[in-house]
Amino acid sequence: METFFPDESYLRYWLCNASVSHIACSVSWPPIIAAIGYAPCVRAWAPTSRDEPEFKPVLQLLEVDGERFVAVTVKGDLLVAADASTSGRISIWDTATWTRQQTLTAEAPVTSLDASRTYIAAGTAAGYVRVWKRQSANDPTFTQFFAPDLQLDCLPVYCVK
Repeated sequence: METFFPDESYLRYWLCNASVSHIACSVSWPPIIAAIGYAPCVRAWAPTSRDEPEFKPVLQLLEVDGERFVAVTVKGDLLVAADASTSGRISIWDTATWTRQQTLTAEAPVTSLDASRTYIAAGTAAGYVRVWKRQSANDPTFTQFFAPDLQLDCLPVYCVK
């Protein structure tokens, strides 16, 4: 398999050679690439061309608020990243404009994250999963979907309308 980047070039995550712990890519070609690791940031690179292996760093994400990020995913028009702070901050960016659309809180350090264009789910160190649902295609804000949160026991779960 050939590398996409010529001449042993690569995308630099952090100036001080911090380790990369997780990477996510969009399914479209050429992909949007996002990385998190042992630095207090999310890095993303957007393709500059459909034909050349050229990516530009997204400067809006170079340094963002939060603790060390533990999860990142790219789904459709969204880049979603979660941190390990006690509030469990989850940031949502629009990949077309690179503006932050919303910041959610899981109220405990996030340990895992998954998303689609409609739902975001975050597992936490407190032993529950919090789920948010996008309002509509016209309203990109997410609201909590279940009350109480999904827990690792057998409590009933109800949809919040």
